[in-house]
This record gives sequence, C-alpha cells and structure tokens, in this order.
Amino acid sequence: MAEDDGSNPYQHETDQNTRTDWLADQKPVDVDPDGLVDYGRNMVVIQENLQSHGGRLSQLGQLPHRAWEGAALPEGVYVRTQLTLNYAEFQQYLTYLGAALTNIGMAAQTVADAYANTDGWSAASLDAVRFAFGEADAPRPAGLPPFVSGKTWWDQYLETMSSGQANAAPTPEQFVDQGQPRVAPDGSITFTALGPGGVVRTIVQRSLPGGVGTETVTTTTDATGKVLDSSTSRTTTVVTGNSTVVTTTNTDADGRRTGGSRETTSYGVDGGRTVTSEQLDAGDKPTATRIDAQHADGTHTITTTDGTGTVTQELHIGQDTEGVDPAELTDSPAKAALDEIKQHDYGI
Repeated sequence: MAEDDGSNPYQHETDQNTRTDWLADQKPVDVDPDGLVDYGRNMVVIQENLQSHGGRLSQLGQLPHRAWEGAALPEGVYVRTQLTLNYAEFQQYLTYLGAALTNIGMAAQTVADAYANTDGWSAASLDAVRFAFGEADAPRPAGLPPFVSGKTWWDQYLETMSSGQANAAPTPEQFVDQGQPRVAPDGSITFTALGPGGVVRTIVQRSLPGGVGTETVTTTTDATGKVLDSSTSRTTTVVTGNSTVVTTTNTDADGRRTGGSRETTSYGVDGGRTVTSEQLDAGDKPTATRIDAQHADGTHTITTTDGTGTVTQELHIGQDTEGVDPAELTDSPAKAALDEIKQHDYGI
C-alpha cells in the first residue's frame, strides 16, 4: 500500500484500490473453464472495439494544427505543441489499455487451460491465477498444457526492445493526416501525420535552388521525439532538345544513396512519343526498365526488361478504331432474345 506523504489528494481512494488484505485468507476458488473462456473472448472483443474506434479520436490531433497552422503567434504554436503531445500521450495510453485488455483475456484463457482436464468445478489454488497474471514466483499449474510456454507479455516486450524491433516505424497506412499542410515563409510545405503509440511522421517539401526540382524530407519520431527513421528524396527535371528527364534520388538519414528512378520522355519528329521509366539501385544502375512507345500511326508498344536487359514482358496495342454501330451488328441468339423481350410484355 502506498504511504501517505501528504501529496496525494486521493490517498483514501488509493488505499482502498491497492489494499491486499483480501488475499490474506487464500480461500480456494471454484473454476468454471467454459465461463473463463467466454470471459477471455469478451476481453478480446472489447480490445478490438477499442482499436477499431480509435480513428474517431483523430480530430483531437487534427484540430490544434488547423487552429494554429501557418504563421501563427508563438503562444498559438505553444498551445498546438502541448495539445499534440497530450494527444500522443493519450494514444499511447489507449495502446497500453488495449494490451491490458488482451492480457486479462489471455490470463482467463490460461486458467481455463490449466483446469480443462479436470471436472471443471475442482477447488483451485490461487497459484493458478497468480501464474496466469505473470507473477514470477507462482508455480506452474500441473494441468497446464505443454503448448503454453509461460512467457509473459512483459517478457515478450523486453525481448522486442532488446532485439531492436520496437524501433521500427509504422507502415504508411497506419498514419492519420493532421489537418492542412503548413506553408513556411521560405516556401517549404510541411505535412504532419500521427501513427500508433504517439509516433509522428513529418514530410517537408521544398524547391531546389534555381527551380530545377524539389526535395522531400520524411522524418518519423516516437512519442519522446526520438528519430525512428529519416529519408530524403530529391527530384530534378532537365529538358534537352525534344527530351525531358526527371530523376529522383533517395538517400537515408546518413546521406547514403538507397535507390531512385529516372523517367525520360522523348518526342519524335513524326509525332510519336516514348516514355522510358527506370528503377535504379544504390549504384545508379537500372534494376527494371519499362519503355512505353506510342507510334505516329496510332500503334502502341510496351516493353519491360529486368536489370540485365532481358525482356520480361512485351505488349502490342493496335490502332484505335471508331467501333461498330449497334445497328450493323449481325444477328445473334442474345440479340434476338433481347429484341423479343422488348417487343412483348411478360408482366414482370
């Protein structure tokens, strides 16, 4: 029980909620495995409902950005920052609440598994409950099936943290855009999106000097501000004669090239057009190429090759036609049947 140092205005309530005297007698409990299984399923259903309705709270993160976007007063920017952080903390709370609901359901299932081979109404020691809730000193129930490893959520969490998997950024579809983009005085545009657990993704787009292209910097941070991932994409456009070349170069947080693309559009003197799209590796070598040639006579050829130049797919499209007038269609069973329906009233 927490000691009263005078700083807790709800000390009485805290004492009531954390008292442990009700465990002193260690009375046996009656276990109904079927009831515990249903209870566990209900906990999982509640967790799923919590997760599925979480998106409805997105306005809590969007509205501060909409209220103080652009060149706002310093006080407005401060309020926006605080509200965004509060929303991130609330999202993190909901994440852990969902984990707690799942853990309670799994604990109920573990107790049910421990007594599944009994008559279902045997007097059970509270050790089974203590084991199900992950207490380290609780003995493993004798009737627990071998497939239940006994690894707790906390054990799995520590393993994930030590392996570095927890540092992975969420996938793009897990983010929710936060209001309209912000335009800075230098012309750069900032897009902000929130992900699960208070993760924030920021995308900043700015024009390159001379107006030859754009640079996009994408940064993902966790709820504490730690950078989880960062990348830069630079796109330039060069026009030479009858050709336009658009090149995109991608780099990681350390400035190392990770890949890119190049698209060349060429126009022929006969009115034809050829678009060559290349996917590039870190060494600027093509890994795949797609050539879309639209010829002056109206025919169309699309050729795809791999990194070695081997053709993997080739598609030929003929000239466009004006089509056929429905009145010139030859007789067919389907057309005759439709005409029959149109001419008679079947009372349908």
